[in-house]
Amino acid sequence: MANSTSTHRSTLAVRALALLFIPAITTVAHASNNDVVLYASKAPVRAGTWRVVADSTAAGGHAIANPDMGAPTVTAPLAQPTNYFQLTFPAYSGTAYRLWIRGKSPGNSLNNDSVFVQFSDSVTSSGSAIDRIGTSSGMTVILQSCTSSRVRGWGWTDNGWCGLGANVVFKNTGSHTIRIQVRQDGLSIDQIVLSPQTYISTAPGKTFNDTTILAANLPVLTSTSTAQVNVRVNPSSGAAPLSILFTPTVKLASGYVTGYYWNFGDGQTSTTTLPSHVYQSAGNYTAKLTVTDSTGGQTSASALVSVSGNGSFSDTFSSGNLDPSKWLASNGFAPGTISGVNYGSFVPSNVDLSKGMLCLKLQQQQGSSGVLSIGGELQSLTTYGYGTYDWVMRASSTSSTPTGAGTVVSGQISAGFSFVNNSQTEIDFEIEGQNPTTVWMTNWISTSQKQYSSVFLASPDANFHHYKFIWVPGRIDYYIDGKLVSTHTSNIPSAPAYIMINHWGTNSTGWGGQATIGVQRYLYVSSFTYTPYQ
Repeated sequence: MANSTSTHRSTLAVRALALLFIPAITTVAHASNNDVVLYASKAPVRAGTWRVVADSTAAGGHAIANPDMGAPTVTAPLAQPTNYFQLTFPAYSGTAYRLWIRGKSPGNSLNNDSVFVQFSDSVTSSGSAIDRIGTSSGMTVILQSCTSSRVRGWGWTDNGWCGLGANVVFKNTGSHTIRIQVRQDGLSIDQIVLSPQTYISTAPGKTFNDTTILAANLPVLTSTSTAQVNVRVNPSSGAAPLSILFTPTVKLASGYVTGYYWNFGDGQTSTTTLPSHVYQSAGNYTAKLTVTDSTGGQTSASALVSVSGNGSFSDTFSSGNLDPSKWLASNGFAPGTISGVNYGSFVPSNVDLSKGMLCLKLQQQQGSSGVLSIGGELQSLTTYGYGTYDWVMRASSTSSTPTGAGTVVSGQISAGFSFVNNSQTEIDFEIEGQNPTTVWMTNWISTSQKQYSSVFLASPDANFHHYKFIWVPGRIDYYIDGKLVSTHTSNIPSAPAYIMINHWGTNSTGWGGQATIGVQRYLYVSSFTYTPYQ
């Protein structure tokens, strides 16, 4: 009996030992056509210590591994990591995907079983950016799925802890990038799955001792849209420059809108929901809206806008009176004010048409707490857009008549320009008192974004000169006396603006020069002409 028992035990021991050398049976599975299945070893972008290693138990016979170098745990995702790998894949916008990663830890260690995951355009369910590449936001994926769970061999895990993590949603339909960066070194990864349905609530395999190999799969994206789109314009016609408000109406059977793209038909576009657009030139324009929905489908609708020409605008200022249908004489604040140093203003009485042309006067006097600079300014009642603007002007001097002798003194600016909305559009010719032979040409699209240049001009205070700029989309050409002197192509404005002519005082060692007290100055303009761009 003893011999029989001993023999039986020996047989069991041999069988048990033999089982240790029986290779695991691989379970081959096929995900659905909509599932993304990536083999990590195929990552085209690898940085730092990530390496492709041969592994007969991994998908495709290879895994990507980060060696265990005893490095401390990285506490948060890095915007610019040194150790990471990336893959690209197709996916739909607005669709909830479950992320699964199959990995294994060296020696089944709990200190080598986690990574951070980021995406190129992941968003929350409400559309806000989250877990983006290039930021310090990311998902934490840990092989040990919960406190009491074990880690042994290959295992599937998601971005949750003791339960499912948050879904992954993308802003756009198309190609996306996943970046996996080191949290704890030592982890090997062979498969990455993003599933919108098949594995949305259950893993593709087991959490430990897994043998599941999914066939690699990149879905073919198709887009169909059931959206009904209409566009309303207000107004639908008028004279240039014509401002139009566009209002879309979108009806969807399901899902939601992920994007608006407007093409206004004049070379300008917008991605806002309710755009307002100004047509600068006459013509018939077809404005087209393309709406993208959460399935990636697109639907378009169009509206017709009819714009008539505004016509030329001119004035020789020779009637002896200001034309109130064209111009307004400013009454109020002027540039150049520096508290305790200079206080600038414009008054209508300094706009004089008694000399057969426009005369803008300027006086400077000493006040109790600074210089009082009182100038003149003219502003058109209507805004004007692209086109040719032409002034014939004699810059500031002490001459009380248009053709009399005079001198230039410090402390003033002579200007002909276009301006609206705190320099949303501003295009200038300016001559300053302390540098009277320099003509400055500047265009602005805000108070901080501009392009400028300057040119020498002999005695602009002693003679009349033609100052002209031609403003077209993306370009402004500046001319003096018929000669092209400068071309600007940066920060070119587009909004229609008021025509302005002004003469104002300064008291600065910088712009304009220091004030000249008690000396009256005169700026003359014999004509202005505007011709619209065609």
